[in-house]
Amino acid sequence: MHFKLKDSNGNIISPFLNEDDKPVVELNGKEYEILEPSYDDNNGTGAMAELIADFDSDPEIRQMIAESEQAIEKGQVYTTQQVIEMINNGEI
Repeated sequence: MHFKLKDSNGNIISPFLNEDDKPVVELNGKEYEILEPSYDDNNGTGAMAELIADFDSDPEIRQMIAESEQAIEKGQVYTTQQVIEMINNGEI
């Protein structure tokens, strides 16, 4: 998997393989299996709709999304190079 999630406390949530060797992330003690879009039902909308519904119903994820949207509206968007410079300068 090539992504990570960061919660409002700065904790990094990384995908891992569970005991069934399925890629998952764990949030609030619940595992969410990571699926690839499927194109075998309704042009792939069924599987993705279910996954989106699972994430939308999770309050921790809803909070992370809301905080991200607020940061974007405030212009708190940085390039990778800017973040590296801020780390090197001890700003974050």
